[in-house]
Amino acid sequence: WLKEVPLYRGLWGKAGQQLVPDAIAEAPLMDSPFGIIAGGKGDGGGYNPILPGDDDGTVTVAETRLDGAADSLVVAATHGRITNHPQTIRAAVNFLEHGKFADPTRKPKKPRRKS
Repeated sequence: WLKEVPLYRGLWGKAGQQLVPDAIAEAPLMDSPFGIIAGGKGDGGGYNPILPGDDDGTVTVAETRLDGAADSLVVAATHGRITNHPQTIRAAVNFLEHGKFADPTRKPKKPRRKS
C-alpha cells in the first residue's frame, strides 16, 4: 500500500515502485548460480519490532528467500550495513570461488576445552 503514498514515491522513486510484492513475483529468476545474503539478528526477533520474524530493520529474512538459490546466509547487520560488513565480503568472495558462502578449504576451529 505504501507505493501509493506520495512521500514514499518521492523518497524511493521508480526503484521503490519495483520493490513491491507484485513486481517482484513477476521478476525472472536468474539462470546462473546465485546466493542470498540477508541481514538479521539471528534470534527470530530482528531489529524492527513491527516486522514479523528476523529482519534487518527493513526487510525480513523470510522475504529474501528465492527458489533456486545455491546458498543463503544471515549476517548480523542492519539493512544499510550489510554490504560493507566483513562477513558479507568474505562470504561473497567464497561464493565466487566455491559456489557457497562458507569456505570449504578452511578447517573449522575446534572448540576449546575448559581446564
